[in-house]
Amino acid sequence: MIEEIDVTHRNSPGGAEVGAMYDQLQSFSERLYAGKNIHFGYWTDSQDRSSALEAQDRLTDMMVERVPLTSAGRFLDVGCGVGGPAVRYVRATGAYLAGVNVSAGQIAACEELARSEQLQERMEFHLADATEKLPFDDASFDAAWALESFPHMDRAAALREISRVLRPGSRLALTDILRPRESAAGLDDVMKEVRRQWMITLVSQGELLGLLDDAGFDLVELLDIQANTERNGELVAQQLRETYGEEAMEDLPGAADVPGVYVMVTAVKR
Repeated sequence: MIEEIDVTHRNSPGGAEVGAMYDQLQSFSERLYAGKNIHFGYWTDSQDRSSALEAQDRLTDMMVERVPLTSAGRFLDVGCGVGGPAVRYVRATGAYLAGVNVSAGQIAACEELARSEQLQERMEFHLADATEKLPFDDASFDAAWALESFPHMDRAAALREISRVLRPGSRLALTDILRPRESAAGLDDVMKEVRRQWMITLVSQGELLGLLDDAGFDLVELLDIQANTERNGELVAQQLRETYGEEAMEDLPGAADVPGVYVMVTAVKR
């Protein structure tokens, strides 16, 4: 069974705890997503029968389109997972990429993938917490993204640090999970369990936009893609049942279907 890591005493979990959780869940993630990605997929509609990997690549490509660079650019991947989106970004743009992650196991997976793809000269990875001091100079990147890492972070601290290392005019793309506009019965209790077991916190749309503005970003686009990502909950629930049995669905309430609104956001640094 997955070890419980208590973060109920914090609004946002700490990087060390999140890293430990992902180190622990790495084999589970590899079984679920075949090792290259650990993020949600995007299905065009209810009739779309794309595989999880195809849907994940589609979502990654949507992110790539929102932060385009050339081979002369430097790109920051905040919460780089196991490296699949990073490789896809470098393949698409030719830019130089630096990734940061709080999971030592995932950093090792990123480095191994970069070598296997013969892209190690165009990529570097660091064990670092984006809510603290990133190991980069001010204004040293031309674009950045945070693909599903923000729900695990102190968003205000991460945005300030991302803003510091981006040049003015640089774009930031991120995905996040927002609180539903109308609270459902029992939502607070469910979210306490989601935060405790999966170290996820939610913010409202207004709160996220305010944090972006405070960090020096202007909104370009906010896209609600909740309906296009809901199949991910089915995949996680199925894998939980196959791996841990029906008990997992009782012991991990809310894990398969976080009650929020999945959004893709693009902003530009002032």
